[in-house]
Amino acid sequence: MSFTATTISEHIRNEGKIEGKIEGKIEMLKSLLHKGMLTKEQFKEMLEAIKLQAGKIDINTLNGNMEI
Repeated sequence: MSFTATTISEHIRNEGKIEGKIEGKIEMLKSLLHKGMLTKEQFKEMLEAIKLQAGKIDINTLNGNMEI
């Protein structure tokens, strides 16, 4: 039974790390957009790529609203 609990705990911890990395990538893209280093189209394309990497994680729930 403790093996299962450890596996679940590790899974939850790993999901948190993945969400953190995704949030960091989104924040970086937002920053580049606001600095004028990305066009809105480039931002949207890169955001779609991040969504594909995220898989099952609902990207719209990460770090509040995704308004740009």
